[in-house]
Amino acid sequence: MSYLNETDQLLSLQCKATTVDEFLDINNITTALKIRSVYQLKHLNQQLQSSKANKDEKMNDIFALDTDKTSKLHIEYMII
Repeated sequence: MSYLNETDQLLSLQCKATTVDEFLDINNITTALKIRSVYQLKHLNQQLQSSKANKDEKMNDIFALDTDKTSKLHIEYMII
């Protein structure tokens, strides 16, 4: 989970892969999964911070699907 401490660095990366083999490289795949996860987490955090709803409404109603998606993306990265 240390990748969560590298959010800004990860979000500034650009993919340099140009061939099929480079796209299939496990390091590129791992980096892409990290970036996807931290992007979604940052997006969710911004939404939660800007919402005026109470905590229960945010977590159980308004942003429940976004929270679920964020969790799934994190798990997908962790199982690689």
